[in-house]
Amino acid sequence: MRRVGGEVHVFPGTEKGPARTKGPHFYVNGNHVYRSDGHPDGPSSIPWLVIQGRSVYPGEGYPGGPADVRLFRIEGIRKKDVGVTIRRVRPDG
Repeated sequence: MRRVGGEVHVFPGTEKGPARTKGPHFYVNGNHVYRSDGHPDGPSSIPWLVIQGRSVYPGEGYPGGPADVRLFRIEGIRKKDVGVTIRRVRPDG
């Protein structure tokens, strides 16, 4: 993640580091996450994901629409120079 002006841009990556992309895949506005120019499906103004606390759920623009199934959990920052980690949640938990 990287703050650019008033927006937070989200880049794909792994525990080994960021992936090389032409730009951020998502941007965050409040508790809604939207697809950005770097996303494989292109940008969208319809919320792709919704953040509730430390959980991330599908939004209106997500394939299949909104649901109460948690997709990701957001972990706290552990080191000063490392960004926030967002991990996929297993279907059973």
